[in-house]
Amino acid sequence: MLAMQLVAASENIRLVPFTESSGAADPIRRPDPTSLLGNLQEKHASSGNVFVEMSDVGFLISKTGGGPCASCAANITLQACRMMLGLDPVGHPHRVILQSFKDQEALLGGRVTNHQFVRLLKSYESQLEGAKLTIEVVSAPNSPHATDGKTWGEDHPLVLQVKPDELQILSYTVTREDGEVLGRHFVILKQIADGQVYVVDPNVPTKTRRYVLEEKPEGSGRVFLRLPPDVSAQPFVNELNTVFTVQVGPLKKAAPTVGSVESIKRQIDVTAKRLAERGELKSPIVWRSKTASFGLPGLDLPQELGGSNWSAEKMIEVFRHAGRHDLNLRDVVGGAHGHAAPHRSLGFRQLLLAHRGGRKAVALHGRPSRPRPQRRSFRGAGFKPASGHRPADLRGHTGGENAGLCVSERRVCRGTDG
Repeated sequence: MLAMQLVAASENIRLVPFTESSGAADPIRRPDPTSLLGNLQEKHASSGNVFVEMSDVGFLISKTGGGPCASCAANITLQACRMMLGLDPVGHPHRVILQSFKDQEALLGGRVTNHQFVRLLKSYESQLEGAKLTIEVVSAPNSPHATDGKTWGEDHPLVLQVKPDELQILSYTVTREDGEVLGRHFVILKQIADGQVYVVDPNVPTKTRRYVLEEKPEGSGRVFLRLPPDVSAQPFVNELNTVFTVQVGPLKKAAPTVGSVESIKRQIDVTAKRLAERGELKSPIVWRSKTASFGLPGLDLPQELGGSNWSAEKMIEVFRHAGRHDLNLRDVVGGAHGHAAPHRSLGFRQLLLAHRGGRKAVALHGRPSRPRPQRRSFRGAGFKPASGHRPADLRGHTGGENAGLCVSERRVCRGTDG
């Protein structure tokens, strides 16, 4: 079960951290921004090609524009939204941000407005494979960016929260101690803990910065991001001006069009010939990846899960035909071992519904309650081990009628022609 713990920073500020109760795990749990952004930071630290850092594109922004922080923050948001949907991060983030500059030239001038930032985020829906973003904007009562009339205050407190399928981007005005306004900066809320907010800063995205929120004067609605006592002070005043809340909708990917039995047979022949030439004929992972585009893995699965719900009679014809190429191919037609999952319980069914669309393969791993005699491994039958596909993304255990079963999720079933 998931729970939200409320921490009051003041009467006009509410901090809602993400917590997990000690109860049973939710079978359709989505990754929360804390773990998700942390994972992206680690990937970027090792590859340098997940985020676009401000230093990478700062020279393109007008010298009086205050820098590319808004564009880089939107790029981090895009990568996080893709991860929330179970998609891999964009492989060429610099191309994406350069295209956004071409499509929205005003971004090169800096000083990005709320409207421009929302437009930029919405343009990234094209990178989400059909998923839509819902964006809510709320500003400080004294913010010059509050052009839409939505502000926080006595009747509408500021709520910062960390929850699945949602991200919050904080924008704050940076002012020198002498009163000179440098501009505003954008950061992504990662975590709330011990009364502090932790954020990913596009200036140095591999590091997590933390702040303490202070409303001053009390009741005014003016909120400042102060550095904690154990962090060296800086000659700047950071005043929160806007919070963008981005909710990520589900993937809306159409199920592949499935032809007749004869059509499926022909496509099996073409695929078998191609994979045999590559030495991959006996790899079930490659088979499922390459045949998802014409619906082979879902022939006998329910239609609500993106399958075709074919009859046993039609499936026998396909099984027989696949076996003419290699007997091991019986495990690449239809749902195979995963076919039992939708019928086990509501939990399994919800899990499959949550990840439908041909993007992932769901495998069942038996965990017998008592020792059994060792059985022959598929490796001895010529199957390639699924190395490199460790099911680390999701591992949920269930009790009751599903005792002894473990569900693992692998991002290996991309529908391509290849």
